[in-house]
Amino acid sequence: MSGDSEKPLFDGASAQHLAYLAGWKPWGRRPHVTAIQQQMDTASQRWISIVEDHRQLNITAEQRARALAERETELAHASGALAERETELEHVSEALAERATELQSVSKALVESETIRSRERDDAQTREQALARERDDQRQVSQGLQKELADAGRRELDLSQRYGAEQMARAQLTTTLVDAQDRLKVQSMQHAATQAALENEQEQRRQLGGDLDLLQAEHAATQIRFALVSRLLAVPPPRNEGIEAFQRLLDDDYMRFASAEASLADEAKALRLLQSIQQELHLMAANPDIFRRTVVGVVGGFSSGKSAFINSFLGKDFKLLSSVTPATVIPSYVYPAQQTQIQAYSFNGGCIDLDAGFYREMSRAFVEKFSFDLKRIMPLVSVGTSMDTERTGNICLMDTPGYNPGTEGIFSQSDRAVAVSHSRKSDVLFWIIGVEANGTIPASDVEFLKEIGFEGRPVYVVLNKADLRSADEIEAIVAQIEDEIELNGITVEGISVYSSKYGKELDSRGKSMQDFLRERPNGRLPMEHVEDRINEVFELYRSAITESIATAKACRSAARALALDLMQGDVQDAATMRSATRNVETINAAMNLDSLSELLVKADQINAAFLDAARRVLTPA
Repeated sequence: MSGDSEKPLFDGASAQHLAYLAGWKPWGRRPHVTAIQQQMDTASQRWISIVEDHRQLNITAEQRARALAERETELAHASGALAERETELEHVSEALAERATELQSVSKALVESETIRSRERDDAQTREQALARERDDQRQVSQGLQKELADAGRRELDLSQRYGAEQMARAQLTTTLVDAQDRLKVQSMQHAATQAALENEQEQRRQLGGDLDLLQAEHAATQIRFALVSRLLAVPPPRNEGIEAFQRLLDDDYMRFASAEASLADEAKALRLLQSIQQELHLMAANPDIFRRTVVGVVGGFSSGKSAFINSFLGKDFKLLSSVTPATVIPSYVYPAQQTQIQAYSFNGGCIDLDAGFYREMSRAFVEKFSFDLKRIMPLVSVGTSMDTERTGNICLMDTPGYNPGTEGIFSQSDRAVAVSHSRKSDVLFWIIGVEANGTIPASDVEFLKEIGFEGRPVYVVLNKADLRSADEIEAIVAQIEDEIELNGITVEGISVYSSKYGKELDSRGKSMQDFLRERPNGRLPMEHVEDRINEVFELYRSAITESIATAKACRSAARALALDLMQGDVQDAATMRSATRNVETINAAMNLDSLSELLVKADQINAAFLDAARRVLTPA
């Protein structure tokens, strides 16, 4: 991308053309030259901004990746330390187990000693009682017994000493066990703290991973948008001698004619019309199959179900994006084809292929991520796919953005302008009205129809989403719609009560939808529409020049009458007479009827030349 960022958005030829336009004296005073220059500068700045945002995004991704690597290293060190602590804890637990075993052995020995001493004490008492009874009779035995008793005393003392030592050892072992248990508790607390720190690190790692995933997803989406814009800007227009001739006429002959002609007040409008015709010719040359069909404009407000209505005529392989939020952003021309083929058209008439999955992802949210209106460089999309031709015939359904999408901003205003522009190019209008709300005609619908001009093209009303209403409600809604149509002076061919969900007409007034579509011709001559628009432009010039000729004739007549009045009047001052005569001659010279007549002839000639160039777009010489 760094190589592409050094390239300007507009080549030198565009700037040369603009400088050429600004060089003409009459043309240089017109404000739209400056506006064009400003738009080019703004577009260039936006281009630079896109490149800089992409570079900053890469830098941020690299910084996040380095930070994540550092955190992973720290986490590995912490895990190693925790493993060492766990090993130490296992050693301490084994030592405690050995000491506990020793303590149990000592305790068992003490219990046995106490049992022996108790038994010996009992024996000694028994002997003492026996000695007491036999003392008199057995003195010698008594002495032996006293000796044995002394021995027993010594043994008892020895046992007592051994018992005391064993008690002290047991107390020491108990103290050691308590200390070991305390140390174990401390180590357990440290282990819990280390485990908590580890879990915290893992959670932070997961958060960083999530941030990185979001950043990577945003980066991928930015790359997709950049790739789309790059492809659209890089695709060359189709080579067509008719378009080239039209461009030469627009750059040379027309500009000279417009510079010489000063009668038309809104000359900028005429130029915009010719430029719009040129763009339409580019699209016709790129995909003539669309413009040879009867174009049915599907119009309606937001959430009226335009895309769902078109989907009801399509096969199972492909469907347009349809949702409760504004879905259609780029006008789509849908026509029958054996295989699904989607093409996006550049502003210069070139086209690129789009994947069906990518096209369905081109939602409003995706388009609004661009820092400019995507429709300026991608004015339309054509969709060739399987259709129910038994119902539709040889037509092309045109899906346009809603003209009241319910959001504020540049994109909603652009949606309305695009919907108006493309609807004016249609041969037939399908006026979609959703009946799930209140079952009346929105005021914005009537305003839109009046703006595009419904005279001269058949209009057919489709009351969509009829499956959401009962039969009695539909009957009342149809009657209300008929009254409102008549009240607004709109002529319609019929009204269809339709369910896009089931692809079925439930009822109709006037002509049914099937009969209305059958009456459409199998095709059309695409040049008729273009020729009418070209003639409309030069009819503006002819009317303005004819009016100027009439005004010039009136001025010259008035000047001649003034001269006669001066000659017949009583003017004593010769100088005043000469001055008045010179003024009359100046007026006669300014009212150059020959020049205006030549401009009228020139307008007819350029008109014919533009018509010839337009016809050569689809029928090369």
